[in-house]
Amino acid sequence: MDGFDAAELLSAGPTIVGLGVELANSMLSSGFAHKVFGAFAALAAAIAGVKILLEIIEGEGAGEALAELVELILVVGIFLFMLQNYAWIFADSIKALFAGLAGAMGLGSGTEDVFGGIKALFKPIQNAFGVIFSPDDSWYSAIIKFVSNFLTVVVLLTALVALIGASIAYVAVYLMGDALAGVALAVGPFFVSLGVWEVTRGWFRNWLEFLVVAFMYKVVAGVLVLLLAKAFNAQMASLASGAIYATGGAGVEAAVSIGFAVKAVILASVILYLLLTAPSIAHGLAKGGMSMAESFVKGIIPGMSQSGKSAGGHAK
Repeated sequence: MDGFDAAELLSAGPTIVGLGVELANSMLSSGFAHKVFGAFAALAAAIAGVKILLEIIEGEGAGEALAELVELILVVGIFLFMLQNYAWIFADSIKALFAGLAGAMGLGSGTEDVFGGIKALFKPIQNAFGVIFSPDDSWYSAIIKFVSNFLTVVVLLTALVALIGASIAYVAVYLMGDALAGVALAVGPFFVSLGVWEVTRGWFRNWLEFLVVAFMYKVVAGVLVLLLAKAFNAQMASLASGAIYATGGAGVEAAVSIGFAVKAVILASVILYLLLTAPSIAHGLAKGGMSMAESFVKGIIPGMSQSGKSAGGHAK
């Protein structure tokens, strides 16, 4: 992997995100999102007005309905601000937030450090093959060594395939996160417009969670690679040291044994499995964060949590 240019491969990710923002700007420029926003805001205002009239007619006073109207004005202002500053809030700010999170954990730009970790995963396997085969071996000697160590070589090749699969999985998760973020950003103005009305606000919440999860993909995948690379190398070094001590093989960097090869396969398979589950891990982390954020917003705008109770009270 020495000649592999990770930055060039992963450069497509930010490009997709940028294209998503451009499509969102086109939707905003067309006025479609603002029309949807205005329609739902007018509908919510009409419903609030009807509630005020009904409470006045019934002689109950319009206090509760007026409170809902004031709350609606606040919500309209918040979501209109989101629409007017869409790219800054949902693209630049959220992306910068997760870039800062990655930098704080030492992930760098998300390519060099992580791919350095992936390269490190291959080192113990490379050392193991170096024990079996010598660069000075003739083709005949290499074939003899391959046959005599056939089972070990096959198992080590299986570990190598698992590590290659893990590398592909990381690239896939990284690019998939940016692709999903690009899609979410492209259609985002529509979902922000839906947030102005209580009835359709759930769509906005689901869209926002989807966007946050997409940005979390590369962070989770990068952390997994760096953590697992260190753990894998430590385990392989321990196995090799034990085998060297047992066989008296001074200077041998990796043990050539079925036990070593099998353990390499198991550890490599665990790395592959965890990287394949990175999207699920990102979803679980983001979902918990979204729940806390929603609780905070509900504390600021009581109606977001009390509207259901109010509706229940009127039904009675």
